[in-house]
Amino acid sequence: RITVTTSVPHELNVGTPIRISGVSDNFYNITTKVSEVDANNPNIFYYNAYGDVAFVTANPSINGSERVTVETDTVSGASPYIFNCSMRSVWGMNGMHADGSKATGFRSMVVAQFTGVSLQKDDRAFVKYTKSSRDYSDNILITPQYGSNLSSNSSSSGTVYHLDPNAIYRSGWESTHIKVSNDSFIQIVSVFAIGYNKHFECLSGGDASITNSNSNFGQISLSAEGFKAEAFDKDNTSFITHIIPPRAIERTEIDIDWLTIDIAKTISVANNTRLYLFGFDSEDTAPPIITQGYRVGARLNDKLYVDIDSTQYSADILMSDGTTSSTKQYSVGTPSSNIFTLSSGNHTLSTGEKVVITSDDGNLPENLYTNTVYYVIVPSGSTTTFKLAASLNDADNDDPIAVYGGTNLKVFSRVTDKSSGEVGHPVQWDAANSQWYLNVASSGNTIYPQLSGTGETNPTYVKRIEDSRSLDEKIYKVRVVVPKELPNAKTPESGFILQESSSTGVRGIDGTDFTLSGITTSEYDYNRNPSFISTCSFSTPTATVVTELPHNLTVGDSVIIRNVTDTLLNTGIATFNKGYNGTFEVSSVVDDMTFTYDISDQTPG
Repeated sequence: RITVTTSVPHELNVGTPIRISGVSDNFYNITTKVSEVDANNPNIFYYNAYGDVAFVTANPSINGSERVTVETDTVSGASPYIFNCSMRSVWGMNGMHADGSKATGFRSMVVAQFTGVSLQKDDRAFVKYTKSSRDYSDNILITPQYGSNLSSNSSSSGTVYHLDPNAIYRSGWESTHIKVSNDSFIQIVSVFAIGYNKHFECLSGGDASITNSNSNFGQISLSAEGFKAEAFDKDNTSFITHIIPPRAIERTEIDIDWLTIDIAKTISVANNTRLYLFGFDSEDTAPPIITQGYRVGARLNDKLYVDIDSTQYSADILMSDGTTSSTKQYSVGTPSSNIFTLSSGNHTLSTGEKVVITSDDGNLPENLYTNTVYYVIVPSGSTTTFKLAASLNDADNDDPIAVYGGTNLKVFSRVTDKSSGEVGHPVQWDAANSQWYLNVASSGNTIYPQLSGTGETNPTYVKRIEDSRSLDEKIYKVRVVVPKELPNAKTPESGFILQESSSTGVRGIDGTDFTLSGITTSEYDYNRNPSFISTCSFSTPTATVVTELPHNLTVGDSVIIRNVTDTLLNTGIATFNKGYNGTFEVSSVVDDMTFTYDISDQTPG
């Protein structure tokens, strides 16, 4: 029996055809099969060699040219083949599940001409969302039913959920025709899925090649979630060396010309908060409020400028309430009976005024959506409450949107969302004087005192900071480097997801990286992703891990623990699936450096 120790986990199985080459003693260089794999060390396997061992070197020298290669030209193994099957069910039966965790080796299957029709008459399999309670109603008990009782006791006494288009599958009751998970691979040919919740599904690194197949009815045709526990070697090679931020905006203001002021009209009205716009004396012809791509009054603390006798004068642009620049913002509590109440202070909103609503924690009230304009309904005389309508007509008719729930809410009335003449906008129509005007602050208004005579002023203007960057200069970029020493590395392509390497920066299994006194220029992989564990402790059934660096994990993440020594279970370096070592799901995150996972079948020390 020959013992082979590889520099990295070999991932071989008993019976895998292999070829040994490059060993200085040719006795070892043969084509054979793996006879045994070490249960505790993923880097050790065994094979048998026959012949006269009298002249065999027991421990041949290693120079780095030795290789073990999987022989692909073999017919000694085959994948399971599911062929010419059909299935029909009205109780949500599944088709097939290829789970790679229950197999070894390549974990492949072939399925062809498998037609599945799986409907669902069991009302217990569905739930329906109720907006008023913001919950899914479960008015049918989830109890096991057998035999003749299934058809009667699985039906709802109220809503017939399986016929309700607004009902969705209850979590855990979904049906799937072909499911592929945990690094398994399936070739799917001429497979027809009808009526399932999910027709074709890949999970946790599952891979499916689908040809000449069909998907009808049901809910989801193709579904994929998760990724492989460990990356392919050719993908686990890159380094991010630079993060390139967007180019900074040059903070130089430019003048953006707008309209002219009607001098005679402004003087005759004698209101220093209104600057009347020359030539706009028809209510049907509203002044443009966008000039060269910029909105007048939308900038915080926006000012209108005009040059008179070569001197610059200005006035602060205000919304129609006469006090606010650019945006009104109010914090409100959870609505009650469709009424929003300010958390503090008073508002200056008016019925019909356009607003948007946000939630700092993403919990908007039911029937309201982010980045959507709504219309305010203000109860008579109120300055602390309001309702929201879907349209101006609904606001005028006091027809609010039915809303439920919501937390950390803020309401914004923005000039950006409004046009000339709309409630809240700085540009308004003066019916008494039959002309459009711009609303400005009386305090600090140096334009009004300078107006005299008749006619119009020079063109007014607002100041803006121009963003002259190209689209490419507005985004963050990363520089990804693949070392030239790697001959089989794959460069990132469009659609790839970059994430932290699944392997740590310690090379080999002897831990000598920790004691190195220096490195050479060729050791590009030194200190790559140093995701080391500081300490581990165990209290049935929970293992607690403290890391050297912030772990960036969340509950439910899959983690691979390796090389944790444990004297109680006699584990050591390279021991896998024993003691603290193995693949686990994070059960809790204590802080940035500490997380826990459960060990159900062992008691490490």
